[in-house]
Amino acid sequence: MARVVRPSGWVAAYMWDVPGGGVPVHPIYLAMESMGMMTGRPPNPAASEREAMESFWKIAGLKSIETRVIRIPTVYSDFDDFWESNVVPIGPQGK
Repeated sequence: MARVVRPSGWVAAYMWDVPGGGVPVHPIYLAMESMGMMTGRPPNPAASEREAMESFWKIAGLKSIETRVIRIPTVYSDFDDFWESNVVPIGPQGK
């Protein structure tokens, strides 16, 4: 992003709060782990922490970095709604 943005341009990104359980499939991870099953958690959740992301952006040459937390509640009509939205065969949990 730093390479292609014009001078004084803006770059925007977002990151799930993986260490804080902020990914939509966190309840599935907890349930699987409680049964002794392996989960498809990211290999380095600490890389998604705000401080780590700010460091990556500084190293990339971005300036005037601002971050903020945006909380978006995820509401499901019932368990089936939750389940259907999280069992798509995409990514580690889809396996």
